[in-house]
Amino acid sequence: MILLDEVMAELDLQRRADLLKYVGESEQVLFTATDEHMFASEFVEQAEVWKVEDGSVKK
Repeated sequence: MILLDEVMAELDLQRRADLLKYVGESEQVLFTATDEHMFASEFVEQAEVWKVEDGSVKK
């Protein structure tokens, strides 16, 4: 398992794309992020997205 905490905010567009391509081949990767739009739409569509709102986790 790989855990990446708010890493997308620290990368430029090319490095984000490279990272998503790399982790797309992994079995299990957990990203934390405050902005879903930092991820390519293709990546989000094939990912399981959980959101935390008002202290509750929602799928």
